[in-house]
Amino acid sequence: GAGLWLPQQAWGEPVKEECCKDGSASGFPNAPDTPYPPVAKGTKRLFLCRHGQTELNRLGKIQGARVDEPLNENGLKQAMLLGEAVRPYELAFIGSSKLSRARQTAEAIRLSHPGANGDALALLNEVDFGAVSDGLALEEARKITNKTYKRWTEGEVDARSPGGGESFVEVEA
Repeated sequence: GAGLWLPQQAWGEPVKEECCKDGSASGFPNAPDTPYPPVAKGTKRLFLCRHGQTELNRLGKIQGARVDEPLNENGLKQAMLLGEAVRPYELAFIGSSKLSRARQTAEAIRLSHPGANGDALALLNEVDFGAVSDGLALEEARKITNKTYKRWTEGEVDARSPGGGESFVEVEA
């Protein structure tokens, strides 16, 4: 997915907690109106977010690492709303995986942060679960991936999903 995250009640609707006496969500002077505490000097805050909706998401199907599905109309709107939601923050870098849906989401965020650097990063790519990634229904895909995860947790780090997916060793690298 794209390299930003905001907690959400619903797609495109950032969570705001009214918690502070001064009327801001953070309670810190000169801080963006946000539920997040300030970042300590010399450190960075990392936001992670999922890409906007694709047609396969809407249909309840898995797209995974092998299916490069673009955002649908709703997903493009969600990406633009995310860009607006993070406008108060100074973003130094906006990263995404190589997939169209993630890059489109990152590009929408860059519109509100034209000075931020950005790139597709291999470390943000999705795990390749093999044939599971090829548009299977969500429940069917879960059964297969859960078996693979179970094998990984039992120490079978070279185990792969059917259809030539990545092993845990490859994911970890």
